[in-house]
Amino acid sequence: MAENIFLIGFSGVGKSTVGKKLALMLGMDFVDIDKYIVDSQDRTIKDIFASDGERKFRKIEYNSLKNICQKTNQVVSTGGGLPVYARNRNLMKENGVIICLEAHDKTLNKRLFESDLDGSFDKEVRPKLDSDDKFRTLSSLKQSRQKFYSMCDWTIHTDKLTPDQIAIEIIRFCNILPASQIKIPVSLNEDLSSIVSIGGEGYPIYVGWGILTKLSDILKDRKMLATIFIIADESVLMHTRKIQILLESNGFKFHTFRIPSGESSKNLDLVKSIYGWLAELNAERSDMILAVGGGVVGDISGFVAATYLRGIKFAQIPTTLLAMTDSSIGGKTGVDLPEGKNLVGAFHQPEFILADLETLKTLSQRELNSGWAESIKHGLILDKNLFYDMQNNSSKLLSLEKTVTLDVLKRSMKIKADVVSKDEKEQLGLRIILNYGHTIGHAIEASTKYGLYLHGEAVSIGVVGAAMLSSHLGFITNEEVDLQKSVFKLFDLPTSYNDLDIDSVIHFMSVDKKRSAGNIRWVILEAIGNANTTKNVSIDSVKNILKELKK
Repeated sequence: MAENIFLIGFSGVGKSTVGKKLALMLGMDFVDIDKYIVDSQDRTIKDIFASDGERKFRKIEYNSLKNICQKTNQVVSTGGGLPVYARNRNLMKENGVIICLEAHDKTLNKRLFESDLDGSFDKEVRPKLDSDDKFRTLSSLKQSRQKFYSMCDWTIHTDKLTPDQIAIEIIRFCNILPASQIKIPVSLNEDLSSIVSIGGEGYPIYVGWGILTKLSDILKDRKMLATIFIIADESVLMHTRKIQILLESNGFKFHTFRIPSGESSKNLDLVKSIYGWLAELNAERSDMILAVGGGVVGDISGFVAATYLRGIKFAQIPTTLLAMTDSSIGGKTGVDLPEGKNLVGAFHQPEFILADLETLKTLSQRELNSGWAESIKHGLILDKNLFYDMQNNSSKLLSLEKTVTLDVLKRSMKIKADVVSKDEKEQLGLRIILNYGHTIGHAIEASTKYGLYLHGEAVSIGVVGAAMLSSHLGFITNEEVDLQKSVFKLFDLPTSYNDLDIDSVIHFMSVDKKRSAGNIRWVILEAIGNANTTKNVSIDSVKNILKELKK
């Protein structure tokens, strides 16, 4: 049986945030000692300190640790002062491995006390840090505990790492331990790119070259041993056959349903046919749908999984660039109506996403070019370095040079994963920034009945339109608009149109899902790498933008 992983370190290093992610990755239980104490004592830590003093609190803390150590297979987040006491250190050493998360004083001060944090790290301020000169108190208290933090099995400096990266570093360390200590699933290796964490649960995203062969390991690690219902795009027969052979050779029971390629397949008639297929084969809630193909397959499969039997598991194997960077991540599923795109749907998160970059080699150059549009957009809204790296490496990306392609895709997919983790259903106003360029882009697709432009091509035009709008509103310069145009052109993507009816485009904008109180919420840029939203856009401004976009 696997032992425990104890996370120690000062307040603000991310023990709770990282611990939750690590537990999800490893299939272990997560325990926060502070929460354990609060729940068992029915008082806050601050109240215990105030009424009983620190000495009584440390006794409660020790007894809580003893109780927790009665179990195994846990990731345990400890209080900042817990490792100071030898009896606590001995308990942890006897019952698992000790990982110290470290950070510089200025980093901790920023994470704990500055108000503009994005919520990535724990921010609870402990009683002993409650003073007028918080930075000096922090530095002094941390220094007094430093020698005890050093009495661990491994230290990870977290200053420049995200919680996902920290968790992956812990897994890498555990991989070199004797097998009897911590059992690391076969599937958790360098191919694990990021984790989408939602409501205490989450799912992994695997990205790499030639990793489709690891599908059976992932399924076994995640205990998905029931019948698998493959829904595949008919254009990916080679990849589907490879999956079928892999499943068959590893003893999995499966069935396959192939759907026609293209956006026109996203309709309720096809969904009804899939329902009938599942019913005929007696699909159960314990079974799983496996989507193989592009965004259309993922959207349909996810919607069917969300609604059949009121919800069954599903996983994504995206085989297009667009599906990898965008539609497979985040749990948005749905089908189209004649009135607009994705108007019927549900949020239903996958069990995992496996993106084998080898599948990209079977795409046409046009499909590849279209796929890069979403990654360019990710850089524009949240990561200017990604945007400029794509600008500087366009030829390598277009030719799928392995190292650069893997790096850019991992970064792009992580941006989407991080946003979704913070705002799954667009309730906080964070996730909507992913729709930069999509208000115009979706309307272009709908007005041409999804037959003239690929999604990334429509988004490219839409982003340029949104950039023009951002400039007209005074947020960015004309030069920054031209820069966006130039980068899309490097990827041979359109930045204007000559064959659309403006009134038709405006009509389809009127049914845009991003409306609020009857107004469209426009995503605009305030700078390269910094997006925001606004409703203060007149219909005349929109018409002028659409006219400017016309060749």
